[in-house]
Amino acid sequence: MTGVRLDFRPMAVLRRRCGTSQATIAARLGVCPSTVSHWERNVRGVSAENLFALAQVMGCPVWQLCTVTEENGTPVRLTGAEKRPTRPGKAPSGATIHPSASTTTGKAGSSPATA
Repeated sequence: MTGVRLDFRPMAVLRRRCGTSQATIAARLGVCPSTVSHWERNVRGVSAENLFALAQVMGCPVWQLCTVTEENGTPVRLTGAEKRPTRPGKAPSGATIHPSASTTTGKAGSSPATA
């Protein structure tokens, strides 16, 4: 894909839903409130370090903070597996992997030696 860029305007929507101000986000990240404003209005890009810190502060995955657009601003439509990012605790099919699930074969509740 050539000629694409990240659009960070969804960041503002998420911030408002959290009920958090630009000044609060800026203080948590150690940047100026005007920097957060520039990110949200797509005036300035976000460094990878700040993007991951922002996702942690806002309690969301990085991919929710931005959209991918063509140079002309048209959103890029993802198809197939690109729409479903693999997340920890999720199998590629979308089935939840339970932390206590056994990786051995056999009946539930039985030890591998007796299965």
